[in-house]
Amino acid sequence: MKEPVRYLENAKELLHKSPIEGNRYANEKYVKSACGVAYLGVLKAIEEHLLKKGLTKKELQKKLKNTARHSKNIFQFITANF
Repeated sequence: MKEPVRYLENAKELLHKSPIEGNRYANEKYVKSACGVAYLGVLKAIEEHLLKKGLTKKELQKKLKNTARHSKNIFQFITANF
C-alpha cells in the first residue's frame, strides 16, 4: 500500500501550503486540492484491498462505481446540513 500512502502524504503537503487564520485554512484552493488528492488515495487503497481479496478487474470497476456513488451522496448530505 505504498501508492495510497503517497497520495495522502501529497495531500498533507498541499495543506501545509495554505496559511492558517484562526483555526481554518485561509486558502480554499489548497484545501480543495488536498481533499481531491486524499480522496484518490482512499480509492487506491480500496482498489488494492479488493484486488488482494480476489476480485477481478471487472468486479472491481463495479465496486468502485458504487463507492463513488455513495461518497457523492455523503458529500451532498454534508454540504446540505453543515
